[in-house]
Amino acid sequence: MKRRLGWHVRGTPIIVFTAVVSMAVPLPVRAQVHQPVGRLHGTIFDESGAVLPGSEVILRSDTETYSASTRAVGTYDIELPTGIYQMNVVKPGFCYRRASFRMATAPLTINAYVPTCAIAQVATIADGMSTVRDELRPSFSEQEVSIPGQDLSQLKLLITYRNRDKDADITTYSGYVFSGATSRVIVTYDCLTIYATKVRFDHRALRMYAEGGVTIEDGRQSSISDQATVRFENGKAVVQPD
Repeated sequence: MKRRLGWHVRGTPIIVFTAVVSMAVPLPVRAQVHQPVGRLHGTIFDESGAVLPGSEVILRSDTETYSASTRAVGTYDIELPTGIYQMNVVKPGFCYRRASFRMATAPLTINAYVPTCAIAQVATIADGMSTVRDELRPSFSEQEVSIPGQDLSQLKLLITYRNRDKDADITTYSGYVFSGATSRVIVTYDCLTIYATKVRFDHRALRMYAEGGVTIEDGRQSSISDQATVRFENGKAVVQPD
């Protein structure tokens, strides 16, 4: 007769459990994905060409806001994740904004000639009550012109000007001369900035003609010409200095 091995207490078998301990194998750690960044820098000027130290450069994407202050020589420098940004410059007495631009990993230069602001009285009437307040408004008017295209279809041409005249498909934007100083038209589109005395925009042909002391900045270099033509093709601006 075979005997069963084990322990008994008062005739009750004790069941022994054997624990199997497995070595914990760490799961692979997912690498953090870092968004590529690029460096934006430039100089902020007033309309006369004097630098504007202490200006705040504000850059807004769809989700984040970044800012940098200009140094004593009017320069700023900031590192930004790649993407599309709106740019404003804030300084008491000055107002500036530009069309959205695309930040890539390559260094990008955006200089800005910032117009002065005018004090405007704003009246609000509601529920039979009226309130009047003083508010700083750009002394330039701003005109947004949508540019159809593929790569930059969401971006717009932003024109800052003094006077505007429209004739058929041609709109002319101009500044004016006062006290010996010339007020220039400012045009921004993505990384492109054009300053000129007069700009004609052909809505049908999607061409822009700038004339009179034209300064062209494309984020990499700056050039000066008496005239320039800009063609908008597939959402990109092609500049032809004359």
